[in-house]
Amino acid sequence: HVEFILNDVYQGIFVFMEKVKVDTNRIPLSPTILDDDSGGFILKIESGGEQNYFVADDGYTKIEFYDPDYKDFQEAVVSGDITNNDFFRKQTIMRRKVNEFERNLNINNNYDIDSFADYWLMEEFSRNNEGFTRSQYWYNKGNDDKFYMGPVWDFNHSFGATITNIEGWATQTFFAIPGIWSQLVYAGLGGNDLTPVNLESSKDFRWKIFK
Repeated sequence: HVEFILNDVYQGIFVFMEKVKVDTNRIPLSPTILDDDSGGFILKIESGGEQNYFVADDGYTKIEFYDPDYKDFQEAVVSGDITNNDFFRKQTIMRRKVNEFERNLNINNNYDIDSFADYWLMEEFSRNNEGFTRSQYWYNKGNDDKFYMGPVWDFNHSFGATITNIEGWATQTFFAIPGIWSQLVYAGLGGNDLTPVNLESSKDFRWKIFK
């Protein structure tokens, strides 16, 4: 956290952090799918759909091509590094991995249980109003279908900044929660009497480590 002063006027306390992106010291993915069809990539869940995206199986969750992004692919086509057919094929590969994740959950095969459990704990602990609906990053290291969760991001709506009600889980009470979380946490069960299933043992184990 930093105290920000602009032209001798105090602006308040700001969170200072690095941008989420592919980098040796951030999310190390080498090669990326831009370089090789078996390479890694980062996706972003963003309810507003700020850049090129596709829609998840739930019909409302927007999943953005984040890094490499749409512009990276366009520049590669213009420079001749890849063709338009390569561009569409690589985006299809990413979408199919997401489809497999959504439709056939397989712990530690197509998603990393510990990173998703850690993310769930952090967002629930902070009561982050945006943590499950937007500014949410998934990444795939390439060579397989496994998705990893994180890093955490965007906490300006957390710790009671916008919502003071602390009843129930955020994944039950917040708006526009991606359907995948219902499968991960509640095994797709409906109603109010929801019992965590897929993340239960992992999140409890991770919580004991952290506390």
